[in-house]
Amino acid sequence: MTGAFNEMTYLLLKSYMEIDRDEKIEQYFAITKQEFNFKSAWFLFVAIGLVGFKFTEEQIEEAYMNKNAVNHARQENGY
Repeated sequence: MTGAFNEMTYLLLKSYMEIDRDEKIEQYFAITKQEFNFKSAWFLFVAIGLVGFKFTEEQIEEAYMNKNAVNHARQENGY
């Protein structure tokens, strides 16, 4: 699981730091390299939750929705 986490972190950082284009990715997937790296990192993040921690999709979605509500409340209150 450590390898998957490291790969996820690497791809996430690449999605923000690399601004050059990759024509192969753009042609094959019809998205930018940044989007490809971010989506790949997101896929690994979800896989870590499902496989590594044995969460269900419903548990992941519920945790996301709960945290998202907290974030919105913080933004409304100037946090």
